[in-house]
Amino acid sequence: METKQKAKVVRKVRRKCGFNEDWIVNPVGKSGGLALWWSDGLIVNILSSSSNIIHTSVSSGTFSTPAYITFYGPTDEGDRLLCW
Repeated sequence: METKQKAKVVRKVRRKCGFNEDWIVNPVGKSGGLALWWSDGLIVNILSSSSNIIHTSVSSGTFSTPAYITFYGPTDEGDRLLCW
């Protein structure tokens, strides 16, 4: 999710929501910022992250092959084409 908040604030909300783990990209000024939260039982490896994406491999005991998932993308179509 786009947070527009620093990591300290995002982690406080994450704990209240019951998630155990996170990866946070701090915003630049008053825009951007990304947060990815997950619970125990998932193994999330961050492969790369930037102000626009968090690219991961996700695995757990229920599936043997990791899933590669990229979260988020720029909202501007021109920026999105450059990102993908």
